[in-house]
Amino acid sequence: MAEARKKWWERVSPLLVGCGLAVVLAISSTGDAWGGRPPHGEDVMAYLVRADFGLPHLVAHGRLDGWFPRFYLGYQEFLFNGPGVTWAMGTARAVTLGALSNDGALKVVGVVSFAALPAAMAFLARSLRLGRLAAGIAAVLALLVSSQFGPGLEGLYQIGLVSHQLGAPLFCLALGALLRVPTDARRRWILLAAVSLAALAITHLISVMILALVVLLLAIGLRREHLGRAALTRFAAACVLAAALAAWWLIPALAHRDLRGDVATWATPSFGDRIEAIVDGRVLFRPYTVWIVVAGWVYGLVRMRRRPFGLALVATPVVFLVVAHWVASRWPDNDIAVQLANRGLGYAGLLAILPLSAGLAAGARFASARLAAWRWAGSAAVAAALVLAAVIVVSPLGPDRRAAGELGPPVPQLQRAATELRRVVPDGARFVTQRDYPGEVRRTGVLLPPTWLARASGRDSLNGWNLESSSTPEPDLEPDLYLGRRPAEMQADVLSRLGVSHVVATADPFADALAASDRFELVWRESPIAIFALRPQPGQPAPAALVATAAPATARLTRADPERLRIRVDSSARTPATVAVAWSPKWHGRVDGRPLELGRTSDGLIEVRLPAGRSTLELDYGPDGWDRLGVAVSALTLLLLAAVGVRALFRRRRSTETA
Repeated sequence: MAEARKKWWERVSPLLVGCGLAVVLAISSTGDAWGGRPPHGEDVMAYLVRADFGLPHLVAHGRLDGWFPRFYLGYQEFLFNGPGVTWAMGTARAVTLGALSNDGALKVVGVVSFAALPAAMAFLARSLRLGRLAAGIAAVLALLVSSQFGPGLEGLYQIGLVSHQLGAPLFCLALGALLRVPTDARRRWILLAAVSLAALAITHLISVMILALVVLLLAIGLRREHLGRAALTRFAAACVLAAALAAWWLIPALAHRDLRGDVATWATPSFGDRIEAIVDGRVLFRPYTVWIVVAGWVYGLVRMRRRPFGLALVATPVVFLVVAHWVASRWPDNDIAVQLANRGLGYAGLLAILPLSAGLAAGARFASARLAAWRWAGSAAVAAALVLAAVIVVSPLGPDRRAAGELGPPVPQLQRAATELRRVVPDGARFVTQRDYPGEVRRTGVLLPPTWLARASGRDSLNGWNLESSSTPEPDLEPDLYLGRRPAEMQADVLSRLGVSHVVATADPFADALAASDRFELVWRESPIAIFALRPQPGQPAPAALVATAAPATARLTRADPERLRIRVDSSARTPATVAVAWSPKWHGRVDGRPLELGRTSDGLIEVRLPAGRSTLELDYGPDGWDRLGVAVSALTLLLLAAVGVRALFRRRRSTETA
């Protein structure tokens, strides 16, 4: 009866109001990115190139993975950098029945994942035993965090870290569910934790490593009875189930660690420099915002110390940063260690605002109690707390909303260069683009001319993105480290072996140097952009044939499908040869229909031996036993989950009928 006598506004959950308010604020802060061009960000064009290939060639055919030839010398597209973003873009296009382009789908994925983070933060706050009002406030204050290394407006629209932003809500869901698993025996939390963890792994793997450390630190706040055998069994079951669901990706990734390339990431500063940057408002928070967060910590230390997770919640962000920076200094060459501190910074910031949320909620409760005689006191106090949180977010203390935007249009010369590349670069061959950062941005109008040209031309590029997935680091770095710095003759020999048929110059001095060499033929030029065709050495196959031989030979690429290559070779003698494709154990070769053992060069190319005279070299790429094992494990896991779900539904209906 008391509940029925409450006014409607008194029955509205502050958690839902906070989440709704946060979603509105989040979406409105991305308004400058809603136009017809791709969203701003250095990595944006690379995501689009991967989706342009992955959606029609893999997802549309029901394939989980395959060979991606568009960057470097090719690599398995999702082997180490999972398909989370591509699948999300495909879902957005499917939901809109294809009305969205890939550009629009990427934009929607970024906005939706940014807007979903507050709700996921509210769930995490509830898992940490914060009240509904505190959770609603946490949803709003989550928008304060903006890390150039991860989630937030700065990371999403300056660097273009779409996978990290997409992974952030999954991180909060997985963390919240894992914290509930030891204290709540219901199976729903095991399932939610497993699904969130599996989705996070195939979206942003380093976030899983960060999650493991954060869970360990927060577990200190669990009571002893919550760490018993039954609780630990449920926790282990969630982790095993997550691994089984992601087995189709996880097993090949573990089995083929030898194919993993170098990690491309930021250098980790010292812990003191990082704290100074946070306090000064140069990273994570705007100037002075950190002191509001610290005020929340003071409240947490004074008033929350006796609550579950209280002290652990206050200490975890700082302890995480200390441990992460120590790990980076202790193991500077470890792929995971070098990423923890930077990639985990945004997550530390999200955890850091939770005590502040609890403090604002406590202030609202205090005001409501002092004004209890006024019938509107409770609702007014709740509204005031949520409005105060929103004011903090939209004030100068909140993130710079100008970070959101769209990529600017390239100069007309670059647009015409893309059209010319589409015309002159043969199928299967690749072009390479001069690097000259930051001057290239001013001259071309785009952040990364190589990836923009790769996307706009639809041709393969020796420049690339996702160095971690490529097993040919030496050739991959040729455009960044050596192009334009070698003598023209040597440069031509190196590029010819790598299947480069054309070179794009983005500065007049480099174009003039190429024009002076007999090995480069000018095919198009509109200053400052120029395109040169690469001439092979006498007696060597043309670069577009993708074959380099030791003996004089001619060759022609007669089939250039991503996973099916056929090359006709006419050699003067039996000869070793290299194919300008990254070696993988999943490539299989034949010469004139006979199986051929494929070797691997020191820099990662495919190596073969060809007979004298005319021959046909065929290369086929396909899944191996590890792929099939992973798919089988994931498929079996899904079948078992479906069977358990059907059985539970049947038992529930049966008990209802009996009652």
